[in-house]
Amino acid sequence: MDKRFIGFFVVMGVIDALILAGLMYFTPNGQLKTGMTFMNIRNYPAAVHFLTRYAESRKSDHEVWIHIGEAYEAMGLRESAYRSYRTSLARNPSYTTGYAKLGVSLAVNGKYDEAIQAFRELLAIEPDNANVYNNLGVIYMRIEDFDNAIRCYRKTIALAPDFAVAYGNLGAAYNRLERWHESLSVFQKAVALKSDYADAWFGLGVAYLNVGQAQQALESLVTAVRLNPRNTEAFVKLGDASLRLKRWNVAVQAFTKAVELNPGAPELYYQLGVAHVGAGNRSKARESYNILRAIHPDLAEDLLAHMRGS
Repeated sequence: MDKRFIGFFVVMGVIDALILAGLMYFTPNGQLKTGMTFMNIRNYPAAVHFLTRYAESRKSDHEVWIHIGEAYEAMGLRESAYRSYRTSLARNPSYTTGYAKLGVSLAVNGKYDEAIQAFRELLAIEPDNANVYNNLGVIYMRIEDFDNAIRCYRKTIALAPDFAVAYGNLGAAYNRLERWHESLSVFQKAVALKSDYADAWFGLGVAYLNVGQAQQALESLVTAVRLNPRNTEAFVKLGDASLRLKRWNVAVQAFTKAVELNPGAPELYYQLGVAHVGAGNRSKARESYNILRAIHPDLAEDLLAHMRGS
């Protein structure tokens, strides 16, 4: 074929592509598809641009404002995200996804009263939504309204008896109120439903420790740190249980790991020193003492007194 014809077809192909791109830009469906493509590749400013243009021409589409809100959230523009979710709800006041997105976004950013209101409005539409009651419970926990948190978690469980996280959350609320025996039963249910639920194993261990069942606490906390080896407090509680049982080497391992995770906590060096004394590692206990002398002299003196008395 003559090269002039090949060049002609190439040029026409480029022109057709440009025309198609222009049509996509100016047609609502093209704007929607382009906006969602940009969402998928995480080009959020471009996604907002195209999706907003589409939304302006399709007033009946309330769902697109959810995507716009998600894009704004990804850019850290919280107020714009809230406005987008509320625009979705203004276009369809019965759109439960809009209330859910708004409620979660508000809660994550500390706007708890507004989040509670959003979830309450959702419940007016879907009164048997277990996830919403669980979300409300989480918010009430954050504002330390434990009674309301417990009520919400109990409602969640009544609606969804196999909801492991709700049992774990209820147990955490009981632990905060030092209602240890009540927390034991719900944490046991949580780990029965979800055996790899690290937070529930931790909460169960704490409850056992506080009712004087150190061996059961140790077993639960060993599982907790295996499932989540970044939980400093779980290693601390494991160390506490081990000290009570005089399992000195386990205590040394637990407090050593706790110190690695949180090297700026003086009380951990004290507890590690006590564990070393129990294990007969007086030179190691002296190392903890020397560190404490530099960062917390009072605790250093307490550890020294313990070393002399043992």
